[in-house]
Amino acid sequence: MSLSSSGPALPESAVRIIYDRGLSVMRYAASRTGDRDTLFVTFTGFEGNRNDRPGFGEIFLGREGVSCLAVKCVNRNNFSDISLEEMREATRDLRGAYRRVVTYGQSGGGFAALYFASALSADAVIAISPRNSRDPKYRHKRTVIPDEWQDTQRPLREVDDGTPQKLVIYDCFEPQDRQFFDNEIAGLAGLRTIVVPNAGHPVTQYLSEIDVLKLIVRQMRRADDPDLVVADLRATIHRTHRQKRRANLHYLTILARRAAMRKKAAAFDGIVALLDGRRGNDAHVRRIAGGYRALHRPAAFRAEVADGLTRFPQSERLRELAAEIAARRGERPAPGTGDRTGERAGVGPDRQVPGNGKRGLIKALRGLFEAGPPGKEEQT
Repeated sequence: MSLSSSGPALPESAVRIIYDRGLSVMRYAASRTGDRDTLFVTFTGFEGNRNDRPGFGEIFLGREGVSCLAVKCVNRNNFSDISLEEMREATRDLRGAYRRVVTYGQSGGGFAALYFASALSADAVIAISPRNSRDPKYRHKRTVIPDEWQDTQRPLREVDDGTPQKLVIYDCFEPQDRQFFDNEIAGLAGLRTIVVPNAGHPVTQYLSEIDVLKLIVRQMRRADDPDLVVADLRATIHRTHRQKRRANLHYLTILARRAAMRKKAAAFDGIVALLDGRRGNDAHVRRIAGGYRALHRPAAFRAEVADGLTRFPQSERLRELAAEIAARRGERPAPGTGDRTGERAGVGPDRQVPGNGKRGLIKALRGLFEAGPPGKEEQT
């Protein structure tokens, strides 16, 4: 479970709003133990659109007895309404009450943790899969940013004041994250990196699932010797990654999809391992099926799956995909296991869809694996 959402939230009476511009809000929750050693300033990126709810990491840090200033934004403006000077002025008194300040965020929040570190006089930064999606160079094709919130912030190298401890954790095989790191982050003063291959974007979910995300936050809380702390974290993360990755559904999903997109034979092993898992759901299977089309791309897949798999309700599209696979293989599914979806998928009224949702799709995909790749006349 993510550190940003687990456990009971602090009562609103314990949270003080120190800044509210409508788009961006700063929520301060002092340590319930009275600890004034470290203040965490967390940044909630695209994953949070409600400023009346706890910010990224706020609940976990509260349980740990750590003071937290949660900076939140709405509508994907990624804090474009806060200047460096405004951040400095809004937090001046608060910063002076603590010995150390640590900024922390993921994705767009990770970028903000790096960007505002100088204004907060931060002693350390934890940036997980940092990316500035308001910059068109690093924006996902499905990400929509209003014109008034296009990138207006200065490059990181121009605002960097040499914060001594910058820890960046990312997946080196995630193209946009790798590009952003190489172009905008590499070379910053005090930079230390931990790479987690095939953990996706952001890697926070995977790190949480293998039980190391909490360790990162706890270690960086009192990282007086950053080299020693990061070296220990790197060794622990890599060891745990090797031990747990093959049993982790999130990792298998990403690995299989990437292998399929690269047309590697390893895609078969990854997808079969995923489909054999007991914890999968329709969303996981849908994503894998989308990657699988790179290996098996007959006309039916192009017309009915490639362009529309993610744009329709999951259950209906999964049934249609299962029907298309069954039609291609010439199988006759068990009577009474389908519905009228088969007619729309070109199966015909006498050929029912092989079950609904994940179960029917898995059965059809397994049959396709056993049959082997399509013949040359079916490939495009």
